[in-house]
Amino acid sequence: MPIQGGEVQQVTGGDVPSLAPAFSPDGREIAYHSFVNGIRQLFVMPVEGGTAVQVTRESTHSRIVSWSPDGRTLTFVKAALLPTQETAMVSRDSNNHWGASRTFLKGGAAALWAPDGRAAVTLLRANPGFAVVIVPLEGGAPRIVVPPQATFDPNGIAWGFSADGRFVYYLAQDPESHRIGIWGVASAGGNRRPIVQFDNSFGSLNRAVLRVHGHQFYFSMGDSQSDIWLTEVSASR
Repeated sequence: MPIQGGEVQQVTGGDVPSLAPAFSPDGREIAYHSFVNGIRQLFVMPVEGGTAVQVTRESTHSRIVSWSPDGRTLTFVKAALLPTQETAMVSRDSNNHWGASRTFLKGGAAALWAPDGRAAVTLLRANPGFAVVIVPLEGGAPRIVVPPQATFDPNGIAWGFSADGRFVYYLAQDPESHRIGIWGVASAGGNRRPIVQFDNSFGSLNRAVLRVHGHQFYFSMGDSQSDIWLTEVSASR
């Protein structure tokens, strides 16, 4: 859908859901995850539509993909929904052939790349909840920039770098007012401060998404609802 508004363009089709899309840096491809024999796998397809290329063939769920700035590597959540969940990476060669996945951060969640391609920001399982951490791509211990919070939801992507990489922004709940807002912290560490606070709580942060493009924030807020059904069961006689 154009940012200025207008008609939506359907890219994928069929009966199998296509979820969590991400544009490539050059805007020519879309990565997403879908289901193959009940298992989430990663796919990449041209933005104008066409044949999708299956990237992963894991025995466990792979989901929530993000592109490296050079468009050659994807980060994603491997073994999603399991205690062995991790942040993983997969790269393609000069012939556009995708290789095997490799571990980026054990216990990690979805990762978003720094603009210079030298680090990624993600969540790391801690006690309690999850912490926001920056992980160097060349190796090294993750650096905690936001202490563990129980409100962080690893099922979403509610964090990301500023356009210059100097700050990390994330969705969180104020511990005192319980209002939902966008917070910021320097990538090098320091005091956190609210950037935007909403007038109400918006329910939960379940499956929240935050994207930072230039000076614009794009975000979604979860609104979990359910229906109550009644059925009559009669025994055969």
